Amino acid sequence: MSESRSWQRWFFFLLVTVILAAPLVVTYVLLARDLRAAARARHLRQINNQLNQLQEQLNDVKWDALADTYDDTLHLGQGDEAELLRQTLMWYVYPDGHSFVEGIAVVNPDGSLRPSRQAAVIDDEGQPLDPQRLARLKRDHPWLEHPWLPDYRFLARAFQKDREREFYVSPLLRAPGRLVFVVASARRDQDGSFQAAVMLQHSMADLWKNIIAPAAAGLNLWLMDRRGTVGIATSPLARASAREFRATGALERVLQKGKAARAHGDYGAVGSRTQKLGAGEALLSYRSEGDSFVVGVVESKRTLGAQGQATLTAFGGVAVLSLVLLALAGAVYTLASLRRERTSVEKATLRRYAGTVSHQVRNHLLTLRGSLELIAQGRVQDRERIEQMLSGPCQEALEGIQQTVEELEALSRGEVDLEYDGQMGGSTMYRIRPRDGKDDEA
Repeated sequence: MSESRSWQRWFFFLLVTVILAAPLVVTYVLLARDLRAAARARHLRQINNQLNQLQEQLNDVKWDALADTYDDTLHLGQGDEAELLRQTLMWYVYPDGHSFVEGIAVVNPDGSLRPSRQAAVIDDEGQPLDPQRLARLKRDHPWLEHPWLPDYRFLARAFQKDREREFYVSPLLRAPGRLVFVVASARRDQDGSFQAAVMLQHSMADLWKNIIAPAAAGLNLWLMDRRGTVGIATSPLARASAREFRATGALERVLQKGKAARAHGDYGAVGSRTQKLGAGEALLSYRSEGDSFVVGVVESKRTLGAQGQATLTAFGGVAVLSLVLLALAGAVYTLASLRRERTSVEKATLRRYAGTVSHQVRNHLLTLRGSLELIAQGRVQDRERIEQMLSGPCQEALEGIQQTVEELEALSRGEVDLEYDGQMGGSTMYRIRPRDGKDDEA
């Protein structure tokens, strides 16, 4: 079979493979787009669900503290004040003695604490912690027995400044080794004058460890108070997001929305915004707890775009494997087809060449037989004429037969090839040609 025909077969196979692969490629592109969009939406839903949970937990922390301190203000002066505070603190202590509340106290109008104050060094039954457990807790919280700030005049001033204020949630306050905030309720006389406040002091680090962290695993999360103080930032991306959020004035706007949402009975503001950070564009989803705190989760758009990549990669691998198997199957089929056709062509060529050889040998034999019969029958008796016949037609016939035999031997050794030479009557004629492309001298 000719080389050009072989290449035509290969080109046809390649074309068929490309045509069959086209729907797979188009499906992959469309599926990739839809899969990424679906994975991103699912990821954002998961983030929003986690944020909703965090918003609810912050709301519970705040309002549980407000409810408990308010109840205590109603009972001030009706019994043992220290026992009252101890009974309230018991609800914030875990069985092993740790607590995200550092203590509870009554604040006087001058900002001082009454002796009834109670640090979180009791167990969940209100009994003092045993010395060994207390020593273990103090290794991480050396301030455990004396967690109090130097003074609480800021709290008293807040209640004195606004005679209608009943509750107060402070911003984050710096204390030795940590950040804290206080939640307090006021006790007023009939004229509205501030008499005292019951206060629960919270540790941000323990609030994170015990309340927020379990719901924030793997998130780039930050938490900020109304002054812009960052209490939690779980990653460099989260810190950069918090800085951008504060620098662009978004904090004030979100707190205003949170205050309005709280007035309508919601937990706070809900929203998202695009941020331009050092690592590129990012999407920030945030929630506020009223107008006290804002918690945000940020993801780079590159990371969001990669959602669903694992599934997409697996599908792409299956698609590529399918194409490779298709190509291999086509290649094997094409090779087998070419081999069968080449074998068929070679057999047909040899059959036709055998006809050519038999025709040539038959002609030479007829020449020899005719000459020898003439001599044997005595029809040619002249010696000179006999010699002419033997050295002429007979010798040429013998040389023709000898040449044919040599050609067959050369063909069997692979030294020569067959070459199409035309038609004679109804038969196809072939001749021998050397493998270097030059015609045989015969």
